[in-house]
Amino acid sequence: MKIRHDLCRGALAAVTVLAALCAQADDGWEAKRAALKNRPRPLILNSDGNEVVYWKTNLPVTVGNFTAQRLQTYRGSQVSTVAYCPWSSGFGLMTTTRAGEFLDMPRCIPELQPACHNAAPLLKAMGLDCLDLTADYCRTNGMEIFVSIRVNDTHDAGYFIPGTKPPRSYLFPKWKDAHPDCLFGSRTNKPPFCAWTAVDFEHPATRAYMKKFVTDFVENYDVDGIEYDFFRHGQLFKTVGWGAHATEAQRQLMTDFMLELRAITEAAGRKKDRPILVLVRTSDSLAYAKAQGIDVEAWLRRGVMDIWSVSDYFQLDYLKPNAELAHKYGVKFNSALAESRVPGTFQRLKKSNPRFAKAIMLPGRNTIASYAAEYAAAMAAGCDGISSFNLSCTGGINKRGLLDVDPRRTKDLDKVYFALVRGSGGYRPESWVKNGGRFYVRPRIDPGTIFKIPAGKPYVFGIEFGDEDWARFDMVAKAALAGGQEVITELKVNGKTIAPGVFKDDVHAFPLQPGDLRKGYNEFSVTVDPKFGKKLTFHDFAVYLNKMKK
Repeated sequence: MKIRHDLCRGALAAVTVLAALCAQADDGWEAKRAALKNRPRPLILNSDGNEVVYWKTNLPVTVGNFTAQRLQTYRGSQVSTVAYCPWSSGFGLMTTTRAGEFLDMPRCIPELQPACHNAAPLLKAMGLDCLDLTADYCRTNGMEIFVSIRVNDTHDAGYFIPGTKPPRSYLFPKWKDAHPDCLFGSRTNKPPFCAWTAVDFEHPATRAYMKKFVTDFVENYDVDGIEYDFFRHGQLFKTVGWGAHATEAQRQLMTDFMLELRAITEAAGRKKDRPILVLVRTSDSLAYAKAQGIDVEAWLRRGVMDIWSVSDYFQLDYLKPNAELAHKYGVKFNSALAESRVPGTFQRLKKSNPRFAKAIMLPGRNTIASYAAEYAAAMAAGCDGISSFNLSCTGGINKRGLLDVDPRRTKDLDKVYFALVRGSGGYRPESWVKNGGRFYVRPRIDPGTIFKIPAGKPYVFGIEFGDEDWARFDMVAKAALAGGQEVITELKVNGKTIAPGVFKDDVHAFPLQPGDLRKGYNEFSVTVDPKFGKKLTFHDFAVYLNKMKK
């Protein structure tokens, strides 16, 4: 039998280190881990960390101004844990001084933030570090601090410095310059999927460098945990960028590597006599993750993580099966929520693409009602908490009001349940994996995408709900389809035909009764009239729950 010696060496090293650690393990250590892991975390907030690089030029660089920009908003809210991302992170440039490659450029993306500068060098000159400041503030105010590592962030594929030939990004690190063989491609030879600046984990130098900066973070900073973010962005292997799906050998390589990283955090935790928790964020689709190179169940089974969170730019699968899988292996499970980028995509396409000229988007995304629905559905599906990205910076909502919402207690809030909250905008499944759209289990009913359903027969899809006291709400299901006329001949909810309501402004509205919906998964069936065509574009679908006024 042919043996991959590079794989075996990595696996052997990881197993050896873990075996040595396990030999030292005692009940007291595992009890500490269990106590930390089981601590309630209603809202883990990844704040993105860009307040340092988007520092207003007229704002003095002080500790008080650093905490005032975002951290003070979290105090007294539902935020239990701050996952601080030292910006592009990982294989990009860092705003931290004792881990990674320092972002010392005075200006950072001036065309995006023209009245801003990068304050990290000024903080460094003052003997200050943004991760230290965040950790100090969190501990003083009763919050945990995790450091968030974007495993393969590729913002450095854009944001070019004017006048540079060839074009050079503000964010492109020296490490990538020195290791071009570790990249997916080049400026003149870009892969059809992923970004050319992504790093290939099949290359030993890639894995060695990540082990170094992970070690630096957990040894040089006082953090409670570390987040490995595999969704910003979702690329691991060069072969996948060039159109293949990951092989079993590649998935095994990543499992072995994650065990090596786990050994690093365990060793650092033992030195501090406090376990360092590991949070991993991946796709919500196990099949999609495997195509990327991640065997999630193997990671759960092998003890790679303490908390698993899923999804970001797009949603492929439902939450309940993933929650059950995580709990099977004693791992906490979170739904990872971010702002919906569907509205921005929709408005842009509406102006620029004739195919979207008559497209319709239902209102409600990026509102507290929409997030409350996602919170409630997550809790009903068995999630232990919410992992959020930049909710405190989402436009169009009461930011502090959202952070005050307890994801575990939403029964008194209005809600909007969308068939698909996030999908188009930013990255799509096809961005990182060839034919990535085939992994959709959720319906791809997205006003930023042309999604057609056949006429004359039922189109069946599901939505997860988190409520159960339905009598307290006025409820209506709304559907937007192409055609400009009453194209729906029948709507069924959990097998029951719903009486038609009104058709106005190209939107079908169906009033719902308390017995129509149930907590958990609900099945919807929409049939459209074939006289309008063999297939019709299904733009959007949502169920609105408005609390009755007494």
